[in-house]
Amino acid sequence: MIKLSIESLHQFIADHQLKRVDGNIIFDAKVNINSGNTFCSINSQVQLIVLTNEIAVYILEFLKEEYNITEMYSTGQYHFSCTEAKTLEISKRNEHNKFLISIIPI
Repeated sequence: MIKLSIESLHQFIADHQLKRVDGNIIFDAKVNINSGNTFCSINSQVQLIVLTNEIAVYILEFLKEEYNITEMYSTGQYHFSCTEAKTLEISKRNEHNKFLISIIPI
């Protein structure tokens, strides 16, 4: 799963020609969050932190207090995919809930 997630992130970076600045990639994006009965859409800066064996995605607009949603996602804990529409999707399912985050550069 980690390998497929990292490959998807690299595809997303290439599709949008995102550039590294000081080792990290930062871009503006529309972020759609669908978690259980909660749906919200925000504009936020997104940071991709490329580590040796995984990649972390950090959504700079803090939503934890409003929606109880974390701002950091890593390829070791979540599933990442790049859709045909060149949208990055982050998902995770467990017994209690499932959620999907879509990131579209603007």
